[in-house]
Amino acid sequence: MLQILSWQTAKGWFQHHTSTFTVLVVLTGGCHAALSLVSSGIFGLVIMTSGLTEYELKQMYKIKVFGTVILENAPQVMLQVLYAYHLQVITQNTGLALSASILSITAAVLTYWIEKDAADTKLFSII
Repeated sequence: MLQILSWQTAKGWFQHHTSTFTVLVVLTGGCHAALSLVSSGIFGLVIMTSGLTEYELKQMYKIKVFGTVILENAPQVMLQVLYAYHLQVITQNTGLALSASILSITAAVLTYWIEKDAADTKLFSII
């Protein structure tokens, strides 16, 4: 019952604060960061209390991994490799950008696995 109430609260919040959420997505650079911010309740502001619980945010982490790896960094890596192939040399800037993209992909995937493992561990500790 509490989860359903939380979902209805969040649905109402997003219906009334769509423009605020959109601006925060643009400013924070991602959906997951904006979701975390509007669910933080920071400074007791109603606008920062969407009603999403920590559990629900963790369930949405797949969105972050998909957005970071598939929609952002994988295309960047492909373009960087094509650029280097076209020039027949990896410039310093291209090498740094490629390294940063690969590190970002690695960090996102590792964080996803760690979070998933932590959730599985909590499940087994309850049982």
